[in-house]
Amino acid sequence: MLSDPTDIGAADAPIGTLTTADSEYMSFADGFMFLGHKRPDPGATKIDVTDPTNMVPHNRIWGRMDLVGNDDQFTVAVGNLLVMSDDQKPIEEAPVAPDNAYVGTVIGLHAAAKDTVPPAVDTIIPKNGATAQHVKSRIGISFTDNVELATVNPETLIVRPVGGEPIAGTWGIYATVLNFDPAEDLMPGTTYEVVLPAGGIKDYVGNGIAAEFTSTFTTQ
Repeated sequence: MLSDPTDIGAADAPIGTLTTADSEYMSFADGFMFLGHKRPDPGATKIDVTDPTNMVPHNRIWGRMDLVGNDDQFTVAVGNLLVMSDDQKPIEEAPVAPDNAYVGTVIGLHAAAKDTVPPAVDTIIPKNGATAQHVKSRIGISFTDNVELATVNPETLIVRPVGGEPIAGTWGIYATVLNFDPAEDLMPGTTYEVVLPAGGIKDYVGNGIAAEFTSTFTTQ
């Protein structure tokens, strides 16, 4: 999410550090990390991570203020909104919550302006220009924002031998990472290209990638 996944530093030599309030889980969108807070403090902190060596807190998004001891540690940005969810019961339920109820999800505003930032490819594996790749290789693409699975199809995610026909396969998304699994082994000694046409794959609020993205790799 923040750097080249093949070069993540070491535990005793991190790329960057940042002291925060007690927190648990994080999500990412458009150069920001959303850090969900741990009980008893609700909400999340929005942190600018465009430079992982110098991460800067941007603003606080408040969660459920009517409960005591809850947290909002699971986050996902949808445009300028932040969905914050909890998997625990609050220490004390407010009158509006039934006894022993899980209070679930709340939506906060993390930015005043509408989200018009298109998603972009952050990292692709195999890397562009990679050689000697295994014929059972899968393609992984990390985006700068969550992408809408419904916009991924054979026209918006194309994998093919250079100059050839697209190959069949299946795809899936986890957070901002899109994976493509070819239906059959790749051909040996062949250069493949991965093409994402402009405007095809979109984020949760309909922003499509701004320009065509192309990457190639060659099998063993």
